[in-house]
Amino acid sequence: LHLLKRVEKMGLNQDQGKNVIAYSGGVDSSLVAAAVFKVFPENSTCVIGRSAAHSKACSHLAMGCFFQGHYQPRLQMYL
Repeated sequence: LHLLKRVEKMGLNQDQGKNVIAYSGGVDSSLVAAAVFKVFPENSTCVIGRSAAHSKACSHLAMGCFFQGHYQPRLQMYL
């Protein structure tokens, strides 16, 4: 509950813009994504960047974890 109140205070409402979450599939970014989408479901999106340091297999694993959750937020992958 405390985390959601902090997210609400720090995030952007729909009329202010879009909340963009850098998502890696790890615990930290998963928690942030879940909290932001709980508070701002209409104007939030997650992005995954792919590079030599983050293989295609890791990106697909992260996407799979993302869509198995309780939320169906928007996810964009940048290659």
